[in-house]
Amino acid sequence: PNAMAGNPWAFGFEVGNIAGNLAAGHGFSVSREPGVYIPTAWISPRYPMLLAGIFKVFGMYTLGAAQATLLANCIFQAGSAALLYLMGFRFAGRNAGRAAVIIFLLNPNGWQFLGWAWPSQLFAFLILLHFFVLLLPTKNDVLAASMAAGPFAMALMADGAAIALAPVTVAPILF
Repeated sequence: PNAMAGNPWAFGFEVGNIAGNLAAGHGFSVSREPGVYIPTAWISPRYPMLLAGIFKVFGMYTLGAAQATLLANCIFQAGSAALLYLMGFRFAGRNAGRAAVIIFLLNPNGWQFLGWAWPSQLFAFLILLHFFVLLLPTKNDVLAASMAAGPFAMALMADGAAIALAPVTVAPILF
């Protein structure tokens, strides 16, 4: 967290810069030099908006904001582990759930961006939530589609890469 404090580019590089501009009232923009704000579509808006909220509460690029950001990432990571456990438990029992969590926790790729202000943990959590909701048994197709749409839409807002999953997860609901 100390490396993030006071440095806009250490707060997730582009993400932190966009979040700082949002929090300061300059819109969804990047700035390379003071006073110059360039509108951008560099990254999906969900995580910069979350960071902007953290900045409003804890101050921009402060140690408190860095700690809150890392705490949020840890919460999303823990939520992902919980969802993996629940899905494994539901389909193959307690041991499968435990194995899924152990593999997830031992995978270095899952931890790579935990210390960064970057949307990786939020995206993983929302995609897993989408799959979890898809796997819930329902008797009403409209209810199932509605429940699955929320997490998928949020995942799209966290990272546009979620669109690659649409043919696999959304199309079966529609057809």
